[in-house]
Formats: sequence, structure tokens, C-alpha cells
Amino acid sequence: GTRSAVINNTGIIKAGKNGTGIYALNTLIPISSNDFTNAEKGNIIINNSGNITAIGNGTTPGYGIVAQNRVADKTSTITVTAGTIDISSNTGGAGVYANNTNVNPAVVNPTANSVININAGTIKAGKEGAAVAHINGITNIAAAAIETTGEKSTGIFQQNGGTVKLNGTNLKIGNKGIGAYAQNANIENNASNITSFGDAAIGYAIENGTFTNSTAGNTPILGNDSVYIYVKGNGATATATNNTPVISTGSGNVALYGNGTANIVNNADINFEKNIQNVGILMTGNG
Repeated sequence: GTRSAVINNTGIIKAGKNGTGIYALNTLIPISSNDFTNAEKGNIIINNSGNITAIGNGTTPGYGIVAQNRVADKTSTITVTAGTIDISSNTGGAGVYANNTNVNPAVVNPTANSVININAGTIKAGKEGAAVAHINGITNIAAAAIETTGEKSTGIFQQNGGTVKLNGTNLKIGNKGIGAYAQNANIENNASNITSFGDAAIGYAIENGTFTNSTAGNTPILGNDSVYIYVKGNGATATATNNTPVISTGSGNVALYGNGTANIVNNADINFEKNIQNVGILMTGNG
């Protein structure tokens, strides 16, 4: 859909190689044009309670739902209330993706007018993909299941503004994966649960932002060579405050890891007494 678009899906959608289940764009103006006054533009609303599968060949990206909000004074809202969005057979791509980047070069920092609401259901990402990806907006994820089934995949990726708000979310993190990663953005974690923690994985990663978990979820159990919270300050200060106990059953793990200009506050128990080469709090750089 283009211009003002309302899309409601309760059915089953299957997309093939390089395919997308639902796609909405709220302006047709090319980036090279300067005619922003007369451009076609509108709001985007996508409601999904159906099943969407991007059936790839394992080497190409696939997308479940995409909303491109390219106009500063317009909004895009994606709401998922049920069903399964599965891109796990692909390499790359995203189950739900919203981009709130303005095409007008005069608007340097557009308002974060896009919202993703994942109220229920399951979203699965494959190798190097993301279950949910959002550029400059608000991401609300309630008691849904976010699963990274391929290596180096990410549950929730937030970039360049906005906040990820996790409320009772269930995260399943595969090997070398990340549960939630905010780059120049923030994470507010309220009673979310990491139900499975792969090896060489990261639970939550913050770069130039703030992480808080004021309400503790379940106690994550780290396996091997993993990090519960990673916080990095790169040209700006990054901060993490932890109130969730952490346990390790393997070796080579770090509960809280700060790098660069990072501040870490820990108010919970860290039990890493089993096995070897585990570190409770590690700081490198000048935090």
C-alpha cells in the first residue's frame, strides 16, 4: 500500500525467495526529488493476527511485515496480536521491520513517529536476521515469543532513536545470537524472560543508550562464552542498571560487560561459582 494505508491480515501468507508478506510505504517521492510539498504521503496502519512465512532458500533475506514511514508528519503503526511470523529459513531479513527515516534532507532528525506493538504470537528469525527491527521509533513487546533460531541472529534490533519496551517478553536466543540490541537507542526491560540462552550469545546489548530492568524477570542461565548485558559507550556514555539475578552453568561467561565510556550499576546476585573463567562484572576502557 502507498499513501494512507490500512492493512488487516487474519489469514495465511507465504512469500518466496526475497519475498515480503506485507509491505507498506507512505510516500512515492524519490530521494533525488525536491518536491516534498506535492508528494503523495499518508499514514500506515498494519494489523496482523495471521500467520506469515517467508520461505527462502537459506541464502537470501526474507521479510514478514515491512512499514516504510518516510514523512516526518505522518505515522506508521504495526500491531501483531496473534499468529506466527517465521523467516527462520532465510539468511538475513526481519520478521517485523519499520523504518522511520525521512526522505527530506532538510529534516535532519525526524520525529520517531513509527510504533511497533507485538502483543502476542511468535516471531522467528534465522541466520543473521532479526525477529523485530526498528529504525527510530517506539517498540512495545508484551508477552510474545521472540526466537532466534539461526547463528548471529537478533531478537529485537533498535537503531538511531526510540526505545524498546519489553513487558513479559519471552526470548529464545540461539548460538552467537543477541536477545535485544539497541544502537543509539534505549531498552526498558520489565519482567522479560530468557527461556533459552545459546553459547557465545548476548542477552541484551546497548551502544550509546540506556538499559534498565526495574522489574526482574526469570533468572537467566548462561551456558558458555556468553554475556548477559553488554554496554558500550562509543562517542557517548552508555548506562546499564541490572536488577535480575544471573546464573552460569558453563565457562567463559560474563554477567555484565562494559566497554568504552560505560556505566554499570548492579543490584542483583550473580552466581558464577560453577566451572571456570567466569566474570561477574567486566569493564574495559574508561567507564
